[in-house]
Amino acid sequence: METIRFARIVKHNNIPFFTINTEQTIAGITAYVGQNSKDAGKLAGSILTLRQKALSEILVVTIGSDSTNAQHTADKIGGLQEYLKTQSIDSNIVEMYIDDKETIKERVEALLHAKSNIKSIWFTNSQAYTFFKIYQQSIKPEVIVLGFDIVPENIQLLESGKLSALFNQNPSEQSFRAMMQIYDLLINKVTPPRSTYLPIDIVLKENLAAYIKRDESLYQNDRKILH
Repeated sequence: METIRFARIVKHNNIPFFTINTEQTIAGITAYVGQNSKDAGKLAGSILTLRQKALSEILVVTIGSDSTNAQHTADKIGGLQEYLKTQSIDSNIVEMYIDDKETIKERVEALLHAKSNIKSIWFTNSQAYTFFKIYQQSIKPEVIVLGFDIVPENIQLLESGKLSALFNQNPSEQSFRAMMQIYDLLINKVTPPRSTYLPIDIVLKENLAAYIKRDESLYQNDRKILH
């Protein structure tokens, strides 16, 4: 709701409005740069297909404020459902939305007790570390666990094997592309495309070091530019 109100204000004042990371289909937005959320869901389904047993039941967890109203979450789950349907895979998707982090342990234990066939868990945002911080009981080794974003806490989970893979949304490139489009619009009078989709990287324990090194290099370059 906050984004909608803000978009109305900037549109009324004829101010360009760019968004990154989360695509919003509302009037007043000039352009979007980031991932295609539905494709992220399809990618999750593709990875899980590599281990057929993991697809009996899939737990999709969204942690954070106002999680049930996030369009990108619905798009991700929709993409997963679409992929499973096109592959003729009969799998039960169990959705869990957690706004109150204090209830994670109780709700997860109750769910896993009732749903003993869950062989894969997918976190739709960067909050996988919040889940593991509160829910200390180990997930069974055969369960595939996917998350988003190579933040320090998730890096530790990936290195320890608690996370099977992370989806990297390339936040630095999102910001750079958006800033270039703003420059082109304001200086060169070039209208940007409504949506610019960037690829989603699959980060494993085996290739994690390369991404960390790349991000450190980008950070150093940004510091030089700012100074």
